[in-house]
Amino acid sequence: MAKNAKTLERAERRAKVAELHLKGYSNLEIVKELGSTHTTVSGDLTYFRKQMEARVIKKLEYRKKRAIARINLVQKKAWDIFDSVINDNIKLAAQRVIISALELGAKVDGLIQEKLVMGPEQESQKLLKELKEIEAKAQENKGNGHEEGEITNAKLGS
Repeated sequence: MAKNAKTLERAERRAKVAELHLKGYSNLEIVKELGSTHTTVSGDLTYFRKQMEARVIKKLEYRKKRAIARINLVQKKAWDIFDSVINDNIKLAAQRVIISALELGAKVDGLIQEKLVMGPEQESQKLLKELKEIEAKAQENKGNGHEEGEITNAKLGS
């Protein structure tokens, strides 16, 4: 049998083993169903598990990078707001977002072993929403013609 035919046969067998396994068949039932050996089925399942683990790890790494990129963007925008406004309440709100973004980034990056309340994407979306509220307050503050050094009582969430 040619190498390509063996490779195709192996791929088809592995696909069938994985399908039966996902349907709840035991190893012994798969052996009987396919007329294969226990060693072959066991090896195919090991291969299948490794493939699935690799896919999951790749997907998690992608989601982690995306969340960190969003967190960095939130942090940059919060710094921009902090640097561009005079209102102490808005500066304080921007600082809270910066600190939250730093903490979330450390959690997502695994530097802090604390569990996330939500997934990293939801946590970063929450920060982005808070940042947008601060941006709106900053724009409102500028639009009201507040002079440098003047402090208003802008109500911002903690």
